[in-house]
Amino acid sequence: MSAIESQHSTEPRGPSPHGLYIHVPFCLYRCYYCDFATSPYVAGIVDPFLDCLRREAATYSPPDVPLTSIYLGGGTPSVLSGDQMRRLLAAMRGTFPVCDDAEVTVEANPETLDAAKLRAYRHAGVTRLSIGAQSLDEAALKRLGRDHTAEHSIGAVVLAREHDFTSVSIDLIFGLPGQDGEQWSSTLRVGLDLAPDHISLYGLTVERKTVFDFMRRRQTLDVPSDDQQADMYGEAIDVASAAGYGHYEISNFARPGHESRHNMTYWADESYIGLGPSASGYVDGRRYTNVRGTKSYMKRIDARESAVVDEETLTGIEARAQTLILGLRRLRGVSRDDYRRRYDAEIVDDFGAVIASLQDAGLLTLSDECVRLTRSGIMLSNEVFVRLLP
Repeated sequence: MSAIESQHSTEPRGPSPHGLYIHVPFCLYRCYYCDFATSPYVAGIVDPFLDCLRREAATYSPPDVPLTSIYLGGGTPSVLSGDQMRRLLAAMRGTFPVCDDAEVTVEANPETLDAAKLRAYRHAGVTRLSIGAQSLDEAALKRLGRDHTAEHSIGAVVLAREHDFTSVSIDLIFGLPGQDGEQWSSTLRVGLDLAPDHISLYGLTVERKTVFDFMRRRQTLDVPSDDQQADMYGEAIDVASAAGYGHYEISNFARPGHESRHNMTYWADESYIGLGPSASGYVDGRRYTNVRGTKSYMKRIDARESAVVDEETLTGIEARAQTLILGLRRLRGVSRDDYRRRYDAEIVDDFGAVIASLQDAGLLTLSDECVRLTRSGIMLSNEVFVRLLP
């Protein structure tokens, strides 16, 4: 048995995975804020890469129950042609059992979409599009290094509607260089006027080794202060909620029934398979991460070696803290009954002192049913999560 085969098939079986994440790293350009594992799009490498994904998938034991979600992230998965998407999803369905009503999401850059591609994606089984608008302000898009316009994003949403995708989501970023409250309000208003089924709103984070990081070290990056970003986020919560979107996770808002099923798997601390360069997975109680580089990934798969370069199995209080922290990202919080069933323990016995401290600080609320973040806790969630670490 090869190393790549033995990596997954000889371990004790844990809870069956609910989701499948596939990392497609190819991009037509690199945005100034991006630190994800990406590779320049070269047409000739895509088909060999897709074959590597197929072979990596075959090393995993099929789940005991059908997958409820497939998520293609990147990178820019929407650089795949309609035929490539069809072959990739057919290969995954031929390897893993998949629910008939599975949520199948593709992250998409607006400028890569047209009617023919969307028609092909829909026929291939894609049900949900996550459109990376990021901003609907032309000047802000240029400052982000994006190669599309606001009109591209608006047109992509309209096209997605015309091709009957079950759910359409857009991403927007606040706290951008040169952005003020009025500009954010305008972008938020235009985004909501598009009536997407789902909207993800993220505060800008300047990551190491990005263009923005270089600019920051040169002191040429002018971004809003933490207080200004908090005001933008607070406005987003209020405006999106007033428009009928449920604030169901720290960064995510949805119309009823359009919550991201795949991401809910993460926040429920449930198992999922990750394929592709830099992909992470959680299988049989083991969290793992694949090698980051696309060429390194393909070289390992071609050599019948495991793509995994890092793994850990959390136990005891560390596993319980992870479940609590992930679950608190959901606005409904963590059910005390669910926690009790999973660990045969009480949340207050494991974390009572720190929960009491966070309650006193106005960041958490504890009831007979659940523990959840308050409005202040949502705004300061990273501080809450650090304090919950064992």
